[in-house]
Amino acid sequence: MGPGDGRLAVVVVPAQRPVPGGRDYDVQVSDDGLQRRTVVERRGRTAAGVDTVYLPQPVTTRHVRMQGIRRQTAYGYLLHRFEVH
Repeated sequence: MGPGDGRLAVVVVPAQRPVPGGRDYDVQVSDDGLQRRTVVERRGRTAAGVDTVYLPQPVTTRHVRMQGIRRQTAYGYLLHRFEVH
């Protein structure tokens, strides 16, 4: 599983260290921007830093979002970049 195999890769890049990051978050997709479906659930992250997620199945979509579920700190989420390849 990785680049070039037709699967969507989502890269979450925090702004700086130490950063408020996501302990638990979902990656959701939508064709119309209204109805969303979860394609990846990330749970239990304890380390700050870049998080690259490869979707288990190829996805064709128009909208992608990170839905925060639980923070690593009390300060919320701070992202420098959210990339979809």
